[in-house]
Amino acid sequence: MFLGELEGGIDEVSKISLPAVLSIQTGINEPRYVSIMGIRKAAKKELSVIELDSLNLSEGDLTRMTTVEEVFLPPETEGAEILEGDASTIAEEIIRIIKEKGVSL
Repeated sequence: MFLGELEGGIDEVSKISLPAVLSIQTGINEPRYVSIMGIRKAAKKELSVIELDSLNLSEGDLTRMTTVEEVFLPPETEGAEILEGDASTIAEEIIRIIKEKGVSL
């Protein structure tokens, strides 16, 4: 299972097969602000409206592909642990923590 935090403090739980590689972009939760020039350019753009019938979609195409089973606030924890050292030391520490938490490798 993979637990990720989405906007607004909502957690996402995904079932993934191992081994897996996850990549998270630095600053993923930092807001980006639009410039005044960008707002003005967007206001001048023509908005084209497409009727649903003209898209030739089936009932299956309009069915949601994801299901929200539960929404809850994450439990309060003591925070993150910063691991320091060279790659080998950090890898050993990660393995120790995983075993300590009871996750089988």
